[in-house]
Amino acid sequence: MKQNFDIVCTLFEGNYHHGLAALINSLIHVGFEGKVMVGYKGDLPSWCQSKETASFGELHSNFLQFEKVQVHFVKLETSYHLTNYKPDFMKTVGQAIHDWDHIFYFDPDIVILDEWKFFRDWSEAGICLCEDINSPMHENNPERHGWRTYFAKFDHILTFKGSAYVNGGCLGVNRTNLSFLDQWIKLQEAMAKVIGGLSVSDISMKPDDPRKSFTENTLFNKTDQDALNATVELTDLPISILGKEAMGFSHGQIRMTHALDIPKPWQKNYLKRMLKGQAPAHADKTFWEFSSKPIQTLSQSALRYKRCSLKFGAFVGRFYRRS
Repeated sequence: MKQNFDIVCTLFEGNYHHGLAALINSLIHVGFEGKVMVGYKGDLPSWCQSKETASFGELHSNFLQFEKVQVHFVKLETSYHLTNYKPDFMKTVGQAIHDWDHIFYFDPDIVILDEWKFFRDWSEAGICLCEDINSPMHENNPERHGWRTYFAKFDHILTFKGSAYVNGGCLGVNRTNLSFLDQWIKLQEAMAKVIGGLSVSDISMKPDDPRKSFTENTLFNKTDQDALNATVELTDLPISILGKEAMGFSHGQIRMTHALDIPKPWQKNYLKRMLKGQAPAHADKTFWEFSSKPIQTLSQSALRYKRCSLKFGAFVGRFYRRS
């Protein structure tokens, strides 16, 4: 049977291009072959500039070539906040491009560590998802109960599948399971009616918030991620969930690291953090490990300083941490 290529999708704007570069570098390192489809808002940084162009139906891009990996940059005109645009972008890409086997989405603050063959095999087991740091969320958790009540108004019937609460930064499907994206989109569109539209990502209620339904608004504090977890309860498709260790949130087999914290690794001052007793996280270390080959977004001197301060902060962190 002929093996087709794979697709990785991601979305970025602003300084997240540093994370994007590390993600691409890591994919090349672990043996990924195929297309990396990058949706973006705003202007592209200099390292992304290319005169090479490609079209897939109505999807147009500029692209860079790295051995067996093509990185395509697709300008987005959507009003959606990028965190809510993940399933739409994946669906658009999956329908526009032919001859792919597996399509994954990764946030641009993720670094891939395991060989790509693992991800291909994983996708054959079902919808690929990773447990979030805040997991589990049990069957009658008020939020889960609220999702079922809210989506039932739109005739979307949710059924409890398990207590794992998954992270929205990683999703993988194969061709057989592509319809999962339609289900996620459908729930996000229903969610939009209560959060103020899909241009909204932070819906923390303020005292003067004009929205009237406090209870319904608190159901979707993580917007796309909460809708994704609700979609797990909606779908009849097979789901394959890795535990917290997959993203480096607990001990075990780490498949990727996900830098959840703000500031992000490329924004951190490790020496100042060291003085506060804040040691670098594993995600910081893997980001800087993949921050230079083949794509390097910082000058050589800036990169050297960051790596040295990271190592010094990690060394001091062995002896001094603030609890």
